[in-house]
Amino acid sequence: MPLLVGGIWIFFGVFNKALSYISAQMHKPKPLLPESKFTVDVTDKKLFVTNPDGKVSSILLKSITSIIVETNDSGPWGMDVWFIIMGASDNEFCTYPMGATNDEKALDYFITLPRFELKGMNSTENARFVCWQKADTI
Repeated sequence: MPLLVGGIWIFFGVFNKALSYISAQMHKPKPLLPESKFTVDVTDKKLFVTNPDGKVSSILLKSITSIIVETNDSGPWGMDVWFIIMGASDNEFCTYPMGATNDEKALDYFITLPRFELKGMNSTENARFVCWQKADTI
């Protein structure tokens, strides 16, 4: 009898784990396409963006002077929300669409910046929203 009870417990334990895994897979959000073909990475020194064609752009975190959200009227089917990360010089910047792979890594960094405020998420117009600007560039 103890062997039967132990077997039942094992069966239901495995069954429960399988159901949890299936449920997690079913509720996992599908990546946005083509946005997810862009990849974002953040290290302790730099933000990197890899475009779908493999081109990599980067910016030193300490060089970031502003973070801008640009929206356009191409949604919901187009890439209608873009992050523009600007540096001190005109050729120092990175851009990526909302929904890029690992874009939450950049947002996790951005929210550590003083006075960062995410703006423009509900906009359906062609507009730019300054979410953060370095204090000495204001």
